[in-house]
Amino acid sequence: MRKLLTYLFVLTSASCFAGGATIRIQCDGKDDLQLNYIRDAVVFKSEKLTATKDSADLFSFWLSIEKPVVAQILGNSFLVFPDDHVTIIITDVNDPSQWRFAGRNSEQYLFLTGLKKIPRFDFAAWKINESLDLHAFKTKAGERYKQMLRYCEAYNADHKTSASFYHYIRLFVKTNYLDDLTYPLYKFEFSASQVPADYFDDVDRAFLNATELTGYRDYVMLLNYYVDHLTHTLGKGRYDDSLINERIRIINKLLAGENRSNMLLFTFSHLVFNNYQSLSATVAHLHTELLKNFEKNSPKREQVETLYRRFQILGKTLPEELLASILEDTTGLSVSLRDILTQSNGKLVYVDFWASWCGPCKDEMPASEALYQKIKSELPLEFIYISLDKDDRPWKNGVRKIGVSGKHYRSPKAFQSEIVKYIGFNSIPRYVLIDQYGVLLNFNAPAPTTPGILTQLFKDSLKGK
Repeated sequence: MRKLLTYLFVLTSASCFAGGATIRIQCDGKDDLQLNYIRDAVVFKSEKLTATKDSADLFSFWLSIEKPVVAQILGNSFLVFPDDHVTIIITDVNDPSQWRFAGRNSEQYLFLTGLKKIPRFDFAAWKINESLDLHAFKTKAGERYKQMLRYCEAYNADHKTSASFYHYIRLFVKTNYLDDLTYPLYKFEFSASQVPADYFDDVDRAFLNATELTGYRDYVMLLNYYVDHLTHTLGKGRYDDSLINERIRIINKLLAGENRSNMLLFTFSHLVFNNYQSLSATVAHLHTELLKNFEKNSPKREQVETLYRRFQILGKTLPEELLASILEDTTGLSVSLRDILTQSNGKLVYVDFWASWCGPCKDEMPASEALYQKIKSELPLEFIYISLDKDDRPWKNGVRKIGVSGKHYRSPKAFQSEIVKYIGFNSIPRYVLIDQYGVLLNFNAPAPTTPGILTQLFKDSLKGK
């Protein structure tokens, strides 16, 4: 798949597979190793695990999974199944084909290495544009799909893999193929009427309900794009009252069981994270429906409740105890959140939660500065930066190095601070929008590197939309 064979995706959900996998790695010349994955493929949640050598000179990772996942070590991806106990011997960090695997299900670990050798679909060579011939495009994508299927056959024969693994990899490469097909649709916002009637004839009900794949982020996104296509909203990026009920109707008609619940949860989370207050009745309905679908005390049920609580605090004034919470300014003085908001003089406040150790946070800073300098004279807006550094020295050094305007503060309690716990996040960067009255408008605002989207959000918020 376009993104996945470069990056990593790991996942969670309920299934017939057992849970948990142990990965142990022997790799000389490294003091620590990092394993990257997406912990939740439905309500997107990424995670990084770092390990140091133990007494046996091995790096050990434990993945709490209930579905097959794609994990990534040293930039290379491999499949991991629940109940795996794997030892990887890395003799050349730059050549994964030389890695040796031992342990349960070890026959599958070089599958992605070989699959990656099949030339990826060259969209640029096709000069994709709005006039693309989708029939010809599908034919070309189908040729690559046949190559991948032949590779599956050969790999299965050479490695004598299990029947369940062979079944899974065929579904896996079909996801790759259908992802290729959806790309021009959401890239150029083709309407359903512009797409040939037989374009998605490879999508059958069994594939749409392949619960083995629900830990795979690209499969979840494929379901989303396909549902969007059927609701004539592919690529539009927004839901409204006239479309959301049709989307839910199609999900209920098309999907069943776990996949139906997951796609309803995907829709629910999208509405919550993007603050669709105009669809509050729909959000409340989905909340009730999802609680029926997920068992009591299950992680998914807790996730639904957490998301709904977040939605309910939107549009409301921050509580008094939160406004009284103390932060530190760059001179070492203590200041309350209430005072910080008051000092904004009635402006809209864009809060950037970051830390000096957070690379992605710092990567956003130049765009943040450029946007602030561009619009500060146009809109009544204040940029505030709240660091979650535990110590003040690296924070102050970071502020000096990045050289970003705006007001800088540090929350000494870091991720245990009142505002972080109230909003409910555990990773940064995180961007929050608060109005001049202390009302929380958005707890997951766009990043500065999307200036057009972010500026429109500012304007809409100031108009009260």
